[in-house]
Amino acid sequence: ALDLFEEVFRLELETNLITYNASISALERNSFWQGALEMLAKVNSSRLIPDCVTYGASISACEQASRWMQVLHLLSQVEHQSLEMDVVMLGAALRSCERSGPRSWQRSLDLLFSRD
Repeated sequence: ALDLFEEVFRLELETNLITYNASISALERNSFWQGALEMLAKVNSSRLIPDCVTYGASISACEQASRWMQVLHLLSQVEHQSLEMDVVMLGAALRSCERSGPRSWQRSLDLLFSRD
């Protein structure tokens, strides 16, 4: 699946947010967090606007790799773009903070209590 996406982008075929989201999701499922962030950067540099699916898959990819700082950064982007955080995003953030050590629990609590 990833090879197909690479070919689509290499040939500069028309892409849309669904194409990017599918790419990021495939990267997330294969534990390629850096690739997921690179794909998110491509979305941000295109005329497209990332949505909750885009961020959710990117956040999950970073969480699986225990990249808690990237997870928190992505969550701040979600808030900045006024997107609604969902249970998947918040769960990934909490798991990521939990794995990063005892001091990160404050970040987890901040996440929980900052929600409306």
